[in-house]
Amino acid sequence: MQFYTNHHKKLDFQISANDLFITNATNLKFLGLQLDNKLTWKAYSSELVIKLNKACYTIRAIKPLVSHKVLISIYYSYFHSVLKYGVMFWGSSAICGDIFKVQKRAIRIITNKCRRESCRLLFKQLKI
Repeated sequence: MQFYTNHHKKLDFQISANDLFITNATNLKFLGLQLDNKLTWKAYSSELVIKLNKACYTIRAIKPLVSHKVLISIYYSYFHSVLKYGVMFWGSSAICGDIFKVQKRAIRIITNKCRRESCRLLFKQLKI
């Protein structure tokens, strides 16, 4: 994969090994993180939002069956673990807003609050 920015355009060249040409990829998965050739994190963001939405659905589906303490445990084991993986790399990128919205939805599901209510105090109460 050849990395480049909008200011530095892609170079056209071919790499060969044992008379076989290696094709240039535009994105790839490396250690569970979806990388693209501009390092924009858009592909990883869409993949992460899908995973986190599945976790929200799971929390909502299991909520009537378990206690609040168990819901918090499910949040940390399923939602938070997926959210935290690789945050060191993508945490300062532009995709954080979409992911934060999904996290707030999960918090509102756990605390049984409406979707327009502020989550600032809910994060403090749950110590998240």
